[in-house]
Amino acid sequence: MAAGTAGGGSESMAGDGGAVEGARPWRLVFLGLVASVLFLWSHGTWPDPLVDFGRELYVPWRLSLGEVLQRDIAWQDGPLAPLANGLWFRIWGPGLSVLVAANVLVTLAVARLLYGLFKRAGSRSSAELALLFFLTLFVFPRYLNTGNYNFMTPYSHGLTHGLLCALLALENMERWLAGGRRRHALLVGVALGLVFLTKPEVLVAVSLACVVRLVCACGTGSCGTGSCGTRSRETGVRGIGVRKTGASESEGAGRHVTGERSGGRLAGLAGLVLGPGLVYAYLFPELGARGAGRALLGGWNHLAEGDVVASDFYLRGLGLDDVGGNLLSMGVWALVLCSAYGLALALAGLGLWRAVMPSLARAALCLLCALPVVLLGAGLPGHGLGRAWPLLLIVIGLWCWRCRLRGEQRSRSGARLALVTFALVLLGKQFLKVGLHHYGFVLALPATLVIVAAAWDWFPRAGASASRATSPDPVGLDPAGLGRAAVLGLLLSFLPWHLVRSAEQYRRQTAVLGEGRDSFLADGRGRMVRAALLELERHAQDATLLVLPEGVSLNYLTRRATPTPFINFMPPEFAFFGEQQMLAALEQAPPDLVLLIHKDTTEYGLPLFGVDYGVELAAWVRERYGETWRVGAKPLENAGSRFGVALLEPR
Repeated sequence: MAAGTAGGGSESMAGDGGAVEGARPWRLVFLGLVASVLFLWSHGTWPDPLVDFGRELYVPWRLSLGEVLQRDIAWQDGPLAPLANGLWFRIWGPGLSVLVAANVLVTLAVARLLYGLFKRAGSRSSAELALLFFLTLFVFPRYLNTGNYNFMTPYSHGLTHGLLCALLALENMERWLAGGRRRHALLVGVALGLVFLTKPEVLVAVSLACVVRLVCACGTGSCGTGSCGTRSRETGVRGIGVRKTGASESEGAGRHVTGERSGGRLAGLAGLVLGPGLVYAYLFPELGARGAGRALLGGWNHLAEGDVVASDFYLRGLGLDDVGGNLLSMGVWALVLCSAYGLALALAGLGLWRAVMPSLARAALCLLCALPVVLLGAGLPGHGLGRAWPLLLIVIGLWCWRCRLRGEQRSRSGARLALVTFALVLLGKQFLKVGLHHYGFVLALPATLVIVAAAWDWFPRAGASASRATSPDPVGLDPAGLGRAAVLGLLLSFLPWHLVRSAEQYRRQTAVLGEGRDSFLADGRGRMVRAALLELERHAQDATLLVLPEGVSLNYLTRRATPTPFINFMPPEFAFFGEQQMLAALEQAPPDLVLLIHKDTTEYGLPLFGVDYGVELAAWVRERYGETWRVGAKPLENAGSRFGVALLEPR
């Protein structure tokens, strides 16, 4: 029995069917096939030609040439992602395909960690289902006209790298609690330190999840000591003679456990400072103590200042623009989804299935429950689906806590509570307005997978166990199997809408931009961007290029440096760095060429560059530069005007 609980309890932690299910390699082969098909289908459609992702290409390219973050390049997030991508470019050379290859590795690592965490919290099959939703809904999709909200070309690598490190911390937390090995505690600290170097929202979520997991573990007597709580209970039920003969052994084991516990904590603390310490040491010679420290803090600097957080863009994303309406939408969606779930389980509980072969009954239930949603087709408001996630996670969390208080599979309940906490806190940036699109490709990912696993595995298994305890099924028809079949049909029925939505966006990407390893597809804007790239080729290769207000991807594609540390001139950057600092940089190093690209920034509450923000900077440009070439409409005349690009040269 002691052996069975070491390592977190192979029986209790693997899931009800963890050992019974056995290995199903064909499922993993199927998941690999799904990933391959989605990769090939969506290949080249992931990045946006102008928005965000140009920064993710330009900055690593310049770092690979020897420039320094925060000295030569103004950067508002943590330093881990640009330094890592700069290293890839230094080794393999710059290229979009190089970054995609690195992101494939990140995605594989995230998938492996998700599989381990959900297998431990439920069962092997629930982990496999979670991976199916991960691949189809989050890795490759394009739900919006704007690209970048996927794992292949994320708008911010800090978010995907942060997620990877957060999952690594949670996985090693589970291993440390199961076995008490110092290397796992060390890896928890290292992973948390690396998360600190990415995005604040990810660090807050994983830190609270780790605290919850430690509280749950200490409550069971297994706080970093393996299965000591279980072993002590076993010792308590043995005879007096056994206690006497084993007294010295127990005393020695106690000293060993205490040493392992303190050693694990020290290893965790050492790991916590390792990553930030190395990055600080790397940046210190170039930036000095204060500059290196500010670079480490990344996004925390701007959170402390508060200007960006209070902007219309982020308040609207959080849902604070219409609190009452968003709360109502959350409640309605929660009611709809819970009703559909209850109906599916009620249908599975009907006695008519006793007259049907179990395999046929499960197949019929699956199809029957999928049919209504599939028939809705385009009528399904898929973007609203995530609105209910916060309420559903709270319900799941309370249920897990209740199970833990009742002493039901405490190790598994602790693992589940950690996942629920991580998922719920990660929704904070869009709490009242959760969506799977936009930032939701990472922020709503854990929540979606937790809800899928709970609906399909955690709840039906618990209900079936309770029903078998009171009235065993005389026919031998597995109630959990029927319930899970019904829920599986309901869950899978939501996938087609998202796949069709992505397919529509894939078809719109018809313009080829870039060459060789930088080649990708873009929408109608891509043809004008391509014309601008051809026009830039007529100028000297060493001519510096300033793109306003956004579009540093053109700097990267033409391999032209921007003359200032500032690479974007959008409302957030003006809030981050200040217009006067940007103007001073331009005065010190005027660009040889200026490219104006039309951009409606109404979503930030400031519709037009040069009119509603960046007024002084735009006036500085107009005074010194004149238009020599244009394609499309004149840019930045009216917020709602057609797209256009103009090239300006010194007067």
